[in-house]
Amino acid sequence: MTPFAEALEEAAERLARKQQEVVDKLINLEDHLGRRLLDSTTLEGESRECRATVLDEFATLWAQYERYRSVAAQVRTVMARPRPTKADQCVAEELMSEADELAAAIERIYDGIHEVVTATDEVWTVTAQRIGACDTLLRQAQTLVENLGLTVSHDPTAKGMAELTGRLNEMRRISLTDPLWFWVDGAVAVQEADQLLAQCEQAHADLQALAELRQHASCRLDQLGGMITELRGLEEETSVQRRLVNAKILTAAATDEGAHSADPLGLRLATALQLHRCEHWRQLASELPDLERDVIAARKRAKVELIEAGWPLQQRAELRGRLSAYRAKAAGLGRIEDLALEQRYQRARTLLWRAPCDLVAAAAAVAEYLDAVNATATNEDSA
Repeated sequence: MTPFAEALEEAAERLARKQQEVVDKLINLEDHLGRRLLDSTTLEGESRECRATVLDEFATLWAQYERYRSVAAQVRTVMARPRPTKADQCVAEELMSEADELAAAIERIYDGIHEVVTATDEVWTVTAQRIGACDTLLRQAQTLVENLGLTVSHDPTAKGMAELTGRLNEMRRISLTDPLWFWVDGAVAVQEADQLLAQCEQAHADLQALAELRQHASCRLDQLGGMITELRGLEEETSVQRRLVNAKILTAAATDEGAHSADPLGLRLATALQLHRCEHWRQLASELPDLERDVIAARKRAKVELIEAGWPLQQRAELRGRLSAYRAKAAGLGRIEDLALEQRYQRARTLLWRAPCDLVAAAAAVAEYLDAVNATATNEDSA
């Protein structure tokens, strides 16, 4: 085989491979989901214009391919001659040059069509996911609205769902009829869809919270009733302690009874129970958390106040205990008959058992007695 024949055969093989690549790409483009979507949908706006352009480009593309195939066939014909001449070489080179130009033109047209059908497919895929998610959330939310007995005229979320549904329907319509409206700067514009999805999620979460409130409200109200009962008991016990302190402990002024929280909180609980009976879930959702917070705070405060109210009596009991303990210590030292020590003891005892008790004077007297006993013990150790 002559060098020219070898070169011609190599060029023909390259042309055949290129031809197969071209036909594979064209077939894939014909079968592309974006192409089928463009063909099967009634379009409008920019997408309709793009589809018309794509169809024209497809016709041009296949025409160019037919020309390419014809050139390739002519190359094979030249190659099949038993003894190609110099003129055959010139013809073959011209045909190969024309084939290369056709291949480049086909590539440019293919890229333009591929960009459109790929964009269409991506828009449908991306928006369909968000539209489907929004649709599911709104259907679930509508079921919650019906189960909760909410009305568009009285509930803000139920009213807002009508607007969300309208926006979703419009987005679905555009995605079906003009998908390329969402194609901006080489990417799917998802801001509006993401915003709609977030609002649907918020509406669903709000209604789901009301549904959970309805499910657990009875138990929460019962717990509040128990806590308010406990609070009332704490406040009554605090009042008792304060009256005892006022009667038995000498203070600069009578201890204030303090404000009671149980009664106003009980009235608020009664209101919450009425909302529950009437199934006014939105109002109950607004009232119940605040009521729970206030009841918990009031109970905590009442426990502290009870401790504070009884503290003077505890102080008196502690002083009495210390006095008795040191009385026993003095007896152990054999100093019960010590007149001065006994006088200090009797003075402290009189102050502690007198009503009302002057805690300041009693504490000073106990301290004097303790110091005297300790001094006696020190002298005994020295001896």
